[in-house]
Amino acid sequence: HSFSKTFSLSFNGSSQLTQSFYVDYEESPLDRDQVDTILNLRLTSSYFQKLSAGIGIAYTNSEFVNIDSLQSSDNRTRELWELRPTLTFFLRPNMTIMQIYGLAFDYTDYHFEEDQNFLDRNLTFTNEFRYKPTRKISFLFEYSLYLHDSGSYLPDEETGERLYEVASEDRRDRTRIRVDYRVKEKVVGNRIAAALAFFAENLYSQFEEWTPGLYDEREVTTDGQIQVGTQANYD
Repeated sequence: HSFSKTFSLSFNGSSQLTQSFYVDYEESPLDRDQVDTILNLRLTSSYFQKLSAGIGIAYTNSEFVNIDSLQSSDNRTRELWELRPTLTFFLRPNMTIMQIYGLAFDYTDYHFEEDQNFLDRNLTFTNEFRYKPTRKISFLFEYSLYLHDSGSYLPDEETGERLYEVASEDRRDRTRIRVDYRVKEKVVGNRIAAALAFFAENLYSQFEEWTPGLYDEREVTTDGQIQVGTQANYD
């Protein structure tokens, strides 16, 4: 719903039931029901001429129920909470900066096993810079940061209270640089009906993984690639 020219809100949700049945139940007693519920809320504001902001909130709930009682130990609930703010700065007509933030909590709880539960936490940040010095040339620079840890809520031996214990942590840094040169284009009315362009792109990422308290013993891997090619669009 648009409350004004500069502020809007959208909401949607869905729920579905998925049932899985095996032909030979005696050999594979894995029949299962799965109920998924998804809710999404999005707020967008462009009150300032050179700044646009938005925030997205999402909730997902998945219930897994095994029909056979012997498989009930695998019955579980998964909950995913996500928060994703975005900021877009219009510095000039040919220059923009977009910042995307993300925070996610992914819970998995087993119904009949109190010590069997998991939590994944993710923090992401992406900064994207776009610049178009001429009509035919465009530049893109993007940096992304991903922070992640996983663990479980385990009962304390003395108090019995469930406390979060981190089992592993990791981090990924990623950069992307791209240059596009549009050689030829065909304009029909106010739209580009056909275009031919050359591009060059460089991707680089570094991944670090470690056990809590042992950061100096972390494992580090790097990956990079360069792509050069042509791209043709026709509408």
